[in-house]
Amino acid sequence: MKKASFSLLILIILLLITATILEKLYGTPWVATNIYGSTWFLLLWAISTITALIYTFQRRLYQRPTTLLLHLAFVVILIGATITHYFGINGQIHLRLNEEPKSTYIDTYYQEQQLPFALSLSDFQLIYYPGTTNPMDFVSHIKITDDRLQITDSSQINNSSFLIPHSSLYKISMNNILKYRNYRFYQSSYDADYQGSILSIYHDPYGITLTYIGYFLLFVSMTLFLIQNSMKKQ
Repeated sequence: MKKASFSLLILIILLLITATILEKLYGTPWVATNIYGSTWFLLLWAISTITALIYTFQRRLYQRPTTLLLHLAFVVILIGATITHYFGINGQIHLRLNEEPKSTYIDTYYQEQQLPFALSLSDFQLIYYPGTTNPMDFVSHIKITDDRLQITDSSQINNSSFLIPHSSLYKISMNNILKYRNYRFYQSSYDADYQGSILSIYHDPYGITLTYIGYFLLFVSMTLFLIQNSMKKQ
């Protein structure tokens, strides 16, 4: 059981290193969907957690704080991955200049889903490297209209006041993520005529947070193990 537990731990560490590299290449939404929130990754964490807990109780290792922290990290990551898998949102929205605000997007299963607010494309810019025709960045200027955030308009006839949706302008580029109401919008692609923009949408405020907390606990526990082993050798 000990060999199985540590073998799974090493495999997971290698996967986490790989996921970190892939996140730089493909972005957080891709990694969250294809690794952190995937079924196979969830099963791997579940098997590893169960194996580690069995070994802990067999050897009564729960009496050691560092070991307990290590296995707590496994449990937290498993809970976070489960939430991401079942409740995380990932999809794309296609916006065109001079079109009406859009409040729907396409998820990973190619089904149309609803957003709690609407987006429209106000402007799009393609930026090139100086002196070349190679794109360096592409920037979308997005207008978000949110019915939840409303303002009072009292400029109408008969001095009547009523609520109208609030709207704000935001900029999204390859290096600038838009965060709004726990949704993240990434610049994904653009139309060939430069009149449209494709944004990736990611929404997982709880699962990914728990997962990162678990990774932090895992890092701390592994560091404490190394310190303890170093002190014993001395």
